[in-house]
Amino acid sequence: MPWAWPHLGIDPINAGVHVFLAMQTLIARETPPDQTASFTFGQFSGGTTFNVIPDQVVLQGTMRTFDPNLRKHLRSRLHEIAEHTAAAFGTTLTYEVLNDIPAMYTDPALLEFMKQSVTELGLTLLPYPPSSASDDFSRVTEKIPSVFFSLGCRPAGDGSLYPAHNPKIVFNEDALPLGAALHAQCAWNFTASSVTSGNS
Repeated sequence: MPWAWPHLGIDPINAGVHVFLAMQTLIARETPPDQTASFTFGQFSGGTTFNVIPDQVVLQGTMRTFDPNLRKHLRSRLHEIAEHTAAAFGTTLTYEVLNDIPAMYTDPALLEFMKQSVTELGLTLLPYPPSSASDDFSRVTEKIPSVFFSLGCRPAGDGSLYPAHNPKIVFNEDALPLGAALHAQCAWNFTASSVTSGNS
């Protein structure tokens, strides 16, 4: 539909913008102040030229939270708000969940056990605040006591530092042998502990 007669069609870009804005209220009005949640929309695409209303738009995003009950609530509300907002602007909606993984969980007892291996290798374990980074390994931590840690690989010197997923990031590969050694030491200590305690 040409922009010259927008009143004769339905603009999915307009509907998509309102869906996007409506989602932000889930953080401001439906997330308890003592809990953490975030929404990021990394894709908002539609149309191929400046003077034609497109037939559809695509929004893709991610939601992060630590509490499983809050995650369930927000996931349900995301669908509800998107569907009703789209309907209010005369559009139809296809809602898909492409990936839905829980928050990563580190077992406190196993973390304490791991500290022994860190000390034996002469390394330093720095406490890390809760992070909303996402990883499929969280599926494992749901079922099996696990520890998730990051290996320090900051490049030498005073150059600029960039976060993960930034195309300019540089890793100090000298950290790789240390990471391998830490995994091996943890496995060795855990196996020795299991044998000592009579576990298989």
